[in-house]
Amino acid sequence: HVTGVQTCALPICSLLKIFGDIRFLSLVAIAIAGAVGTSSIGLWLPSIIRETGIHDIFFIGLLSAIPNGAAIFAQYFNARHSDRMGEWRWHAAGPLLVAAAGWCVMPFISGAPWLSILVITFISCATFSFTGPFWSMPTKLLPDGVAAGGLGVITSMIGLGSFASPVIMGWLIDQTHSMAAGELYLALVLLLGGSALLLGVRDEKSPG
Repeated sequence: HVTGVQTCALPICSLLKIFGDIRFLSLVAIAIAGAVGTSSIGLWLPSIIRETGIHDIFFIGLLSAIPNGAAIFAQYFNARHSDRMGEWRWHAAGPLLVAAAGWCVMPFISGAPWLSILVITFISCATFSFTGPFWSMPTKLLPDGVAAGGLGVITSMIGLGSFASPVIMGWLIDQTHSMAAGELYLALVLLLGGSALLLGVRDEKSPG
């Protein structure tokens, strides 16, 4: 006969507990924001370039390679610097905040093709730079027994964000007949995601 309060020792019970952990929720928030940012660049970049007044499909394709190519190097150097400094929080959140600022600028320069390409390249570099430091964080922050399950939840939320965001952005663009509303939407999502990590995670060490 067992008396007193019984605790659940099943792995699922430990996993459910982390939903009350602000650090885990912060990881989910920035993961969704980052997924929205990276997937939107791949999906909407040609439309953004066309919005600047460039209509040649071949030229749009060539210009689309510039932000993506530059982002490869930015992603590598940010991850490398993060590991060398032993700091992942700002290296993950900071780039998304920078990208958010870039998206805020885009509506005001849509008539300037080369300036727009420069800023969208800046945005792409910042957005993709978040990935390396971010994926180093879940195993550092989550308890050993639930790290794998937590990663599964984060990955699922990334998929959800990548699925829902194009619908939302497409609706905004359709309603306003302009890319500006979609660009400001991306700025807001990235701002919220980056801020959530900075506010929710103060210590980069796992509780156990």
